Amino acid sequence: MKKVKTFFHVFVNSLLPQANYYKKILKTHFDFSLRYFIGLIIILNVLFVINIYSRYSYPTIGRLTDSAIKGLKNIPEDLQIYLNKGLFFTSYSRPYFFWIDDQKSIKLLFVIDETAYPQKINTYGASAMITSKEVVIGINKKEPITLPLNDYWPVKMIIDHQEITKITDSLVQFRQWLPVIYTALFLVLLIAIPLISLLTIGCYLIAACLVIYFVFSMFIRKKIHFKKVVQISFHSFTLPLILDYATIIFQPFNWLGNFTQFTVKPSFLLPFLFFLMIIVFVFAGAYEAYLDQD
Repeated sequence: MKKVKTFFHVFVNSLLPQANYYKKILKTHFDFSLRYFIGLIIILNVLFVINIYSRYSYPTIGRLTDSAIKGLKNIPEDLQIYLNKGLFFTSYSRPYFFWIDDQKSIKLLFVIDETAYPQKINTYGASAMITSKEVVIGINKKEPITLPLNDYWPVKMIIDHQEITKITDSLVQFRQWLPVIYTALFLVLLIAIPLISLLTIGCYLIAACLVIYFVFSMFIRKKIHFKKVVQISFHSFTLPLILDYATIIFQPFNWLGNFTQFTVKPSFLLPFLFFLMIIVFVFAGAYEAYLDQD
């Protein structure tokens, strides 16, 4: 309980750089701050993994798998699918609709329409659509994602009833092993994601500390120790890290896209903003820690 209280005390005082607390960091052992840094990342990543599994729960995955198996078994035996050097066509002269029943409602998973244009996916109301030249994903209704077949599947392929049966059998085996796979994946993610985060965020912090050390040495003309700047960063990155994880979990950029005409691309924007926030907060922490120390 004492360690929990200590962690919470450090967490609260690390959120915003303040001189009274950050000056104490200069006299604190490096290992103490390192343990806080590791502990915070582990806690946030455990919450992140739990959030993922709450969205994709075992019953949900099981229902979707059962629905996919049922849908594949309902595909007509005379339907043949051809893929030849990026061109997609079927033995049907009409669109084909693949429905799934997740025991709550019947949903249109994807449509095969060789003559359709990408925006027609909104008319169908499907999650995905395959045309003669591309795969269309309807995540964003204003601007569907298109994947050219020639870029991703530039091979010759024939999918007939025999191939569909093999796919169905594979899904049946997957369904049988789903409890083991689901549990094992959860344990792997609990270990892998925090480790990856430690390495990634560590690189961010080292890069930010190098920038701060250079600024203090060359422009502010104040003598500082790089190791202490790194230690300060273990605390000052607290709020940027929380905001980063909150952005990933709650996805405000998607909400922004629904209410505005702008298309936000967080894949580039998020890492840049995260690094910028780290620089600002580490600079503020170092400034507060070394202020009036001469």
